[in-house]
Amino acid sequence: MEKKEEKFSSVARGLGNYVDALKMINDFSSSAEREESEEFDHLEGEILEYLGKKSTNPALKFTFLLGSVSSFSKLERFPLYAAFSLLNLVREYKSVVYNKMASIYTQKALHFLKPIDRFLAERLTLETLEARIDKGPVPEMPVGPPLIRIRLVPDTEDYERQKSYWLGLDDEFKRNFLKVPISEFKTYVEAKTGAVKDLEIVLKYVKKNLKWIAWICRTCSKKFSTRQACHDHLEQEHATGLIPSQRMHMPQRISEDWADKVSSVRDWKPVDAVAAVQMIKDQSAHVKSFVYQDGWCNDWPLATDQVIARSQLLKEIRSLLVTFIQHKVLSDSFRERVVYSLVLKLGISKQKLKDCRLLETPQSICFLECDELNRILVFLRKIKSKRDDGTNLVCQAVDGFLQSSLFRGKISVDLQFSFLLLDKQLLLGELKHYDDEGKLQFLVPSDYYGKVRSRGDAILTWLHDNVNVSQEEDGFVFPKPPDANNYGIWLAVLRAIHLTVSLLVAKIARKKQLVEDSNALHEVWISALAIALKRSRYDDLH
Repeated sequence: MEKKEEKFSSVARGLGNYVDALKMINDFSSSAEREESEEFDHLEGEILEYLGKKSTNPALKFTFLLGSVSSFSKLERFPLYAAFSLLNLVREYKSVVYNKMASIYTQKALHFLKPIDRFLAERLTLETLEARIDKGPVPEMPVGPPLIRIRLVPDTEDYERQKSYWLGLDDEFKRNFLKVPISEFKTYVEAKTGAVKDLEIVLKYVKKNLKWIAWICRTCSKKFSTRQACHDHLEQEHATGLIPSQRMHMPQRISEDWADKVSSVRDWKPVDAVAAVQMIKDQSAHVKSFVYQDGWCNDWPLATDQVIARSQLLKEIRSLLVTFIQHKVLSDSFRERVVYSLVLKLGISKQKLKDCRLLETPQSICFLECDELNRILVFLRKIKSKRDDGTNLVCQAVDGFLQSSLFRGKISVDLQFSFLLLDKQLLLGELKHYDDEGKLQFLVPSDYYGKVRSRGDAILTWLHDNVNVSQEEDGFVFPKPPDANNYGIWLAVLRAIHLTVSLLVAKIARKKQLVEDSNALHEVWISALAIALKRSRYDDLH
């Protein structure tokens, strides 16, 4: 372990190549013993914290610092590191969420290190954090400017010489220049990098999937043809870091089907619950045959009392639900709460409600009276539609790095897959768009380029995005793979997700325990009532 630690430390502390350090840590930490794993987590936290401190972009700074908090929080025996990391975070970004976390970890560290005078000075910080929490919401986190795409600057004289040469060429030559023979390109790649086999793998993938872009999971190396497919895979398989049996304790987002039904009808009308219950009991077969359109049924009897009051409450509830669905913050627990209220208030079993299809529609809310609708409204008003945990900053940081990994222009092929056809916009003007889909097109070169007449020297700017300015060798260099640029931010985001989920798991566990305690107390209360009733009867007899 000592040799490994020396190797990681030299890379990590030098930070000349933090990507290699983070990759090595990630590769070895999964199979390490507890003490070794803690050392890996500590090194990882140090690197992410360093990247955060040196970053001038607010979104990047926040994301890296939050990632370091996640790494340090794994050191359960040493809460001091997480405490200081959180204190660094809340000094930069004012958020109730992280103020509370910083307060908790600071208290842990103070308890753990009571004899150390140096750390006792942080008591003042703790009191300040508690005061902020008591004051409630704080200003929104600042959002910095978007990341700028950085490229190498070519030699000016060389560029002007190439420009003069290019402008002197005729249009036919320029059009043919955009047709790159794949066989010649393979020869060039082999001479420059010796990686022609990798190129052949890429071409084989492109030919099969008709896309230049593939999304690869860093955890299990699975490939996906779309961003959404990769996103869903990460969310379902890796993002939580939980084993499948534990997911039942996690809150689930409301289903898209139920969510669509919320907005499908604008005017929610209160239902006569008493008459509806009687119909369910006496005309069960008829009720089961009710027709639902977009999740709503016009066959239920409408209410005649408290119509205005109930309608107003239903309107407010619908408005809030639509907002929460748009912000994707409505969990399925709300639907379960409505079902619980129906069973309790209507005196009908959950199975009968299911048979009547009331469990699958928000119209079930219309069966409730004013008192219960008011309770639901109070419950909904406590839900935050906007997060104050820096999600917007993390998204901005990720989008910036994603933008920097995209390339301008599209590359197509001929029908025989023998030529790479560069974007004809390179002849018409500067390429301002990025190809974020990478869809492959099969084109006829003569039809595609047609009689395009060259205007300007946009192609030289495009080529010089990857020009070699080191003077060590002539020609152009191939761009670095995306992971050489975005591995750090990817790891920071993943650690931030793990931290968020671990906090959520702890919160759900506490809620689950409270529910169990509440059920136990309810059983005790029922037993106490039964005993009291028996004693009362005994006293009456004697």
